[in-house]
Amino acid sequence: MKTLKGLAITLALSAFILTSCDKDIAAEKKLNGIWNIDSYKIDTLELINDTTEMTMSFADCNKEANTCEAIVTTNNTDADTLDYSIEGNGMYFVTTSIEEDTSGSEITVLDTIDIIELNASSLKLSSSIEMPSLNEATFEIVYSSVPLIIELSKQ
Repeated sequence: MKTLKGLAITLALSAFILTSCDKDIAAEKKLNGIWNIDSYKIDTLELINDTTEMTMSFADCNKEANTCEAIVTTNNTDADTLDYSIEGNGMYFVTTSIEEDTSGSEITVLDTIDIIELNASSLKLSSSIEMPSLNEATFEIVYSSVPLIIELSKQ
């Protein structure tokens, strides 16, 4: 009886893991292509205006390395490449970057961004970022968490 129960639990976990991977892969496939960044808002400040054109291009992912690559282009000239993965049943867009800490050592930084909406024609990402501001009474820099919302539409 214990063997049957153990087998049932193993099968249930395997099905859950396979379904989770399938949702991540399905999200990656929906992302393939070029997307227009229609809105890039930090708190209430909109960073996209009439003179700014931004796109994000997603290519097929490297299944062996479990990473994907996206290229963000601004005004058809400046391009930044970022490594990302889709995780959590297609609910999270996780970027990976290498940065230097205060001692000059390289560290890997992961940023997790919520996928609010993803379908064949639209993508909405949400996160919060720490923004500095000046406390005028003490003249100290204080940080507060503000929302970041990015809305994209597929070309």
